[in-house]
Amino acid sequence: MNLIKIKFLFFKSQIDYLYHKINKTSLALLKFFKFLKNDFKEIKMILIKAFKKGKQLKIDNKCYIGISAPGHYSYSEEILSIISQLKRNNIKFKLFRYIYDIPLTFKNMKFKWALTSYIQIKIKHLFEDSRIKNEIIRYVKSSLKEYIFTILKELFFTQIKRMIYIIKALTYEIESSSYKVIVILNEFGPPGKIINYLCDEYGIPVYFVPYCGIPRRESDVTPHLSDIIYVDGELDKKYLVKKGVNSEKILIRGSPKYESVLKKTVYPLNQIKDHFTGKIHTISHEKHKILLTTTTFMDESNLIVLNTIVNVLKKLNNVQFLIKLHPQQNGVFIRDALKKLKYNAIIVKDIGILEIIKTADVVLTEESSVILDSMVVKTPIICLDLVNKGIYFSAKHVYNDKKYIIIIQDEQQLYQELMELLTSQKKLEDYKNSLKVNLKLILYHESNYSPTQRIVSDLKKICNSNL
Repeated sequence: MNLIKIKFLFFKSQIDYLYHKINKTSLALLKFFKFLKNDFKEIKMILIKAFKKGKQLKIDNKCYIGISAPGHYSYSEEILSIISQLKRNNIKFKLFRYIYDIPLTFKNMKFKWALTSYIQIKIKHLFEDSRIKNEIIRYVKSSLKEYIFTILKELFFTQIKRMIYIIKALTYEIESSSYKVIVILNEFGPPGKIINYLCDEYGIPVYFVPYCGIPRRESDVTPHLSDIIYVDGELDKKYLVKKGVNSEKILIRGSPKYESVLKKTVYPLNQIKDHFTGKIHTISHEKHKILLTTTTFMDESNLIVLNTIVNVLKKLNNVQFLIKLHPQQNGVFIRDALKKLKYNAIIVKDIGILEIIKTADVVLTEESSVILDSMVVKTPIICLDLVNKGIYFSAKHVYNDKKYIIIIQDEQQLYQELMELLTSQKKLEDYKNSLKVNLKLILYHESNYSPTQRIVSDLKKICNSNL
């Protein structure tokens, strides 16, 4: 496949993904407004109650720390550890995540601002090449009006309304409380940026705590805007300094997410239950356990990944293929694709990610925090760059680099790397040792050190200094 074709396919997948997201939101909005029309009186009363509830929040002039976090299942480690430590230290705080969600149905209609900025930048780069530009124009010509109308109507108009709502809500929150510092937990969307701008006006310092590393996307500027940036390790600090960030505002604190994991032993599983059949499978000690963790990328991308992996596994002997679904996937597409490929796998979903990683001999994943999960539990990892092939942001995080992990871009590379890891004990041990060394650079950790306690100690000093 030539470079032009690859770039064109990249554009096609991105614009299709964006359009799919917008269309889903359009349908949700349509259903909501139909509901609104059919039972206006009832919904009006619900909205009035929700509005009053937001306005009648108790004002606590001793609430020193504001904590902002995305409404996402996977950030509980940071939120719970930091909040628990604040409680133990009797430090007042408020988690004001509710502000970012428009009440009721609208809360499920959020867009990631980063997605649109990212696509805008990439489209601009693609159009600089006249040959690729012509390919793209031919692709979107038939439905160009529909794309433009939908993007302008839903993405622009809906986002503007949401921004106004968030700005007003955040302004009210900051003016009505006595925050000494605001902590942003991995919020890269509009709220994170807005908080930084508002806090700058009110003279409130902002501390940024990442989930699993600092991303290197052009649109993720929230850490750069913050007054203090906590980073997991030396690697992220070097990256930010290279990008022009003042080194004095970057503090290496380790990761609250991995604090407890690094201090305990994660044990492999002996049995797992298939998500679809309900059958209990025994983990084989004779076979090589190959684990694929899926992503929420488009079906086209997942199909490329599955095809490549199955082609490779068919060439290997004694393999037990495990698939861990992303929590936001139902897995039906994965299951049906495997049936067409005539290859068996045990598909799991509601199971601990660290335990299933520890169970595997080798983990396969695309760009994901699973890379760091695997390094922490000492399981060899291979990153699959089979779609973007290193052209555009194949590696979101700094640690997703060939300097630190194995990255493959085609079927032959995957076969060679898997064969070496599964058949050469020296290769396997050398790779495990390199992951251990690289983890120290990526993630600061010591036996008697607590990232959570250190972060809370920093916050406590800020509060005391502003009393």
